Amino acid sequence: MKKTNMILLVIAVICICMIALTACGTTSSESAAAPASTQETAASSYEDIYEEYAQKIKAATPSLIEEYKAEAANNTAGMNGLAELSNGKIEKLAAISVEGTEKMAALMLSSGSGNSSEYDDWAAKLNSVYMEEAQKITDEYMASVIG
Repeated sequence: MKKTNMILLVIAVICICMIALTACGTTSSESAAAPASTQETAASSYEDIYEEYAQKIKAATPSLIEEYKAEAANNTAGMNGLAELSNGKIEKLAAISVEGTEKMAALMLSSGSGNSSEYDDWAAKLNSVYMEEAQKITDEYMASVIG
């Protein structure tokens, strides 16, 4: 049962992330505010967004793990309570990742290239960072359930 809950948790987080990556959009004010740019400038900007948000995700992880540990010590709801705590921390990382991919999507729409492959590549890179960092929180969850 424990392993099943963990698998369901991971699947749910992946689904949320994938929905966020495919449902990204922009408002008309964001489109109007962003200047048209060349592919080279767009690539640099994708990289800038990636670097910014990858760093935000990596920087947030240690404090989220510490929050989880502190809250887990007071958990009275058993394994389900621990799962809810870890999900909450992972959702915070997901929010950072989604914000970054939304900025990338706005850049793609404003660049006018109509080609989403570059966006897809950079968004996938950011998603990989998110998944690696989310796994660290999941590892803490598993350690607290086992230990």
